[in-house]
Amino acid sequence: MEAKLAFTIVAAAVAAGSSVAQGMASREASQAEAEQARLNAELARNQADIDSEQRLRTLQRTVGSQAALYAARQIDPTQGSALSVRAEESRLAGRDVRKIRTKAKLDAAYWNTQAAAAERAGRQAFLSGLAGGFSQVAKVGAEEHRFQREKELRADVRGGSAGSSRPNIRRAPSRAGYSDIS
Repeated sequence: MEAKLAFTIVAAAVAAGSSVAQGMASREASQAEAEQARLNAELARNQADIDSEQRLRTLQRTVGSQAALYAARQIDPTQGSALSVRAEESRLAGRDVRKIRTKAKLDAAYWNTQAAAAERAGRQAFLSGLAGGFSQVAKVGAEEHRFQREKELRADVRGGSAGSSRPNIRRAPSRAGYSDIS
């Protein structure tokens, strides 16, 4: 019977170690996923800076081209339709830049949320692994208690008390002297 208990202890130790190791591995994978999400958020912000700058450069080229065209046709770019066209182009470019930056903020928020969720999942996986490990240890404790109890009962049945030919089986306490009337 002791070999069975030893086997149970070894099996539980292996299962507990495996559960904890699996929790740790899941946590590490989740941390890597969270780091990738944070990098994606940073990438979204950086891409917005690049796209905004590119849109502003396009505006400058367009305004420069229009100014050259107006000068070639001898149109004053500071009044009338030429001024309206330039103002409209600037307004549209400003709107485009705001859209680019707003989209980048939303993308970054999404990726930061993904990072937080991955970190939470990693912590949960690690705690689940620990709980599984402790559960295996508790099973060993219960098995050990059951084994010891069986051993005591066998000793009580076999051994009996000294000088007696009868086994030492525990009996319910006597109720002598007590009345069942309430």
